[in-house]
Amino acid sequence: VTGVQTCALPISATNSGPGGNPALVADAYRMNGVTMLQPEFILSQRIPDPQGFAEYVTRLNNALTVSLKTHSSASPAGGHVVVAVRPGGKSKVWLALEPPLPVALANKVISAAKSVSPFRTKGGTVVFGLKVSLWDGASEGIQPYPSEWRIIAKKHSQPLEAAQLADLAWGKD
Repeated sequence: VTGVQTCALPISATNSGPGGNPALVADAYRMNGVTMLQPEFILSQRIPDPQGFAEYVTRLNNALTVSLKTHSSASPAGGHVVVAVRPGGKSKVWLALEPPLPVALANKVISAAKSVSPFRTKGGTVVFGLKVSLWDGASEGIQPYPSEWRIIAKKHSQPLEAAQLADLAWGKD
């Protein structure tokens, strides 16, 4: 994926459980940062309200925390929850985790992320990844490159940008 960059946002990467106690959910889920998958000049055109984007990431983080805190134990996994947002309030979510989650749990994570109303975009798709650790899994070194994107990329002779991969993998929903 070309154009990958890590950015600093005014978002807390610390999760809090009921009563603000991070220990209640730290083992199940931790967001370690946000990886932007497009160049800054494109993002500055497509994200007219950076604060709205930051609030969306916070809401995503909270939804994922809530969805995973009910699972008392699972195998450690790490990587990215990859999100694409299109104008018109549509979002799509893929997982780029190692090892992959069991299908039912992966579907729960994707559903939780999709349940969050996206921020407003302008002029095209915005693609980013939440760098995450599930049950203390390592997230370092894992690229925000979902398997669905790899399949699409193999069918093309030229490299594709993240937004192109997301749009091709999006399907018709």
